[in-house]
Amino acid sequence: MSSKPSYDQLAAKVRQLEQQSRELKRSQAALQKSEALFRDLVEKLPFPIAVGTADLKTAYMNPSFTAVFGYTAEEIPDQRAWREKLMPDAQYRLEKSGEVDKWIPSRDRTATFIRRFTDKSGREHDIIVHTVQLEDRYYNILEDITDRKQAEEKLRKAHEILEQRVEERTADLLKTNQQLQEEISQRNRIEKALRESEEKYRQLVENANDAILVIQDGVIKFANPTTLRMTGYSMEDLIKVPFVDLIHPADKELMADRHRRRIQGEDVVSSYAFRALSRDGHELWLQINSVAISWEDQPAILSFVRDITQEKRLEGQLIQSQKMEAIGTLAGGIAHDFNNLMTTIQGNVSLMLFDIDRSHPNYENLKNIEKQIERGARLTSQLLGYAKKGKYQVQPMDLNALVLETSEAFGRTKKEMSIHRQLAEGLLPIEVDQGQIEQVLLNLYLNAADAMPRGGRLELKTFNVTHEAIQSKLYKPGKGQYVLLTVADNGQGMDTETQERMFEPFFTTKELGRGTGLGLASVYGIIKSHGGYIEVESEKRRGTTFKIYFPASPKKIAAPADGSGDMVKGSGTVLLVDDEEMVLDIGVQLLEKMGYQVLPADSGQTALKLFKAHKDDIDLIIVDIIMPEMGGGQLFDRLTKIKSNVKVLLSSGYSIDGEARELLQRGCKGFIQKPFSLKQLSRKVKETL
Repeated sequence: MSSKPSYDQLAAKVRQLEQQSRELKRSQAALQKSEALFRDLVEKLPFPIAVGTADLKTAYMNPSFTAVFGYTAEEIPDQRAWREKLMPDAQYRLEKSGEVDKWIPSRDRTATFIRRFTDKSGREHDIIVHTVQLEDRYYNILEDITDRKQAEEKLRKAHEILEQRVEERTADLLKTNQQLQEEISQRNRIEKALRESEEKYRQLVENANDAILVIQDGVIKFANPTTLRMTGYSMEDLIKVPFVDLIHPADKELMADRHRRRIQGEDVVSSYAFRALSRDGHELWLQINSVAISWEDQPAILSFVRDITQEKRLEGQLIQSQKMEAIGTLAGGIAHDFNNLMTTIQGNVSLMLFDIDRSHPNYENLKNIEKQIERGARLTSQLLGYAKKGKYQVQPMDLNALVLETSEAFGRTKKEMSIHRQLAEGLLPIEVDQGQIEQVLLNLYLNAADAMPRGGRLELKTFNVTHEAIQSKLYKPGKGQYVLLTVADNGQGMDTETQERMFEPFFTTKELGRGTGLGLASVYGIIKSHGGYIEVESEKRRGTTFKIYFPASPKKIAAPADGSGDMVKGSGTVLLVDDEEMVLDIGVQLLEKMGYQVLPADSGQTALKLFKAHKDDIDLIIVDIIMPEMGGGQLFDRLTKIKSNVKVLLSSGYSIDGEARELLQRGCKGFIQKPFSLKQLSRKVKETL
């Protein structure tokens, strides 16, 4: 028969068990502290977070999720409930397209997508969802919500219950060895759960797309991997650098003040943008969300930071584009009015020249006025080019021929430059106005020459490409084939400020009197008006390259038109319509000089009355497109209702683009650009008749 253990043996056994209990408590306290750290981080995240199991059940939802959407994990137990309650519209679209489950990420991969969620009250939310599958769980980070009181209260109660159970198990330990073993087993299970919980929260923080950092005593005490990638610093470097030293000098005072006030418990705006500097000195635009927390029993700031540098850059480009569009509208209006003025001057000069010969003392003076009118017309064509209203006569052209002809002519005047051409064989045609594209090429050549005052190398290349070659983020080019022209020099190059303003009208880096500032502005407008795109690459002292993309045309290249000849006489009756009194008056005189009878009308309403009275006698109607009350387009529609085969010649201080082209497609017989001479008008009238 075995003897019973002695009192000393029992006492020793009890002391051993008590020692094991104390060690378990210490281990439990360490694990609880670690769990509290990471759970506090996640449950204070200003993003709704949900965790799903491999069988698509909901395993966890943080308080932010419930605060935003009104649902608890019990109300959304599985994926079906997610779709029916949170994403009813998305569920319909997914089921209809047969892609119900394709939003679930593959193992160890992150998926990011946008869905429209509906909360419990029926209000809709646009939510960015980041989903990652790690082992047998799906972790979903939705958005930032800082209210964690409900989750913290639940956690506190859970800890109280846990402490109570520990005390109960400790008391039971003194009673029986069997109860102690059960308590040890229970502690082991709790320890495993705490480790798993800690790992889950660690993975959530380390896999977050935004930077997460803790600032304490002016120094970053914790930073996730995204913070390190964003700033270029290592964790060892960050803990040695004051946080304010990472801020751009312009925003340093603002950030320091808000950080100090938040630590002191003041009510400070939690979300705002600021500028920072990466380790290599690059400027970053960041969006920050901050809350005050306790870190290792000391006040600290928990911040969530998103890089918005690209968004800020695109915003600046959009503002610049809108400014250029507004200036373009103004430039087009000025050019239109100026063309009307020059039409009157040109008309009077043409009439005077018609009645005199070279022996007249005023002949040369009048010819000089004509030359100045031509210069003024070129100036307005540049303005119209910038305003994207500069195409006059569009036809299929060979860009190689234009480049070769213009560069050879330019090279004869700039012998200090070496011009190299690499023109593609079989280059597709482009539909352009020849004069306008010649203007673009010459402006680019001159720009290169100005950048190489002591001579240099100018390279001209052409290629057949597709829309995929256009890299600028400002454009969304139509799909199809394009013809690419590159104009590259090895001159002085441009700094960033000059590049941002180079397409603005009247902006020039030349000294006073040496440039109008319209060259590159008209290049930009002409290219845009032809449906093309332009990209610029430049760096100080390393030259500049312009890349211009023209939509390719399936049409055959047209033969050059013959523009020679004198004034053409004619006969018949012309109804002339223009709201500008001086333009109308000179137009009447020019037409009468050609041999036509003229019925003048200063408005669309007057023109209608005259046409109704003389419709059988009128052979041609010349109509100004831009008029108050009833414009040329509306007048044309009214005229064709009276007489379907009426012949209408359009006239405008703007170009053939826009409304004029539409009217030509609808039945108008021709177009003439102001200002025009007696000879030009006579040939156009004869051609139309």
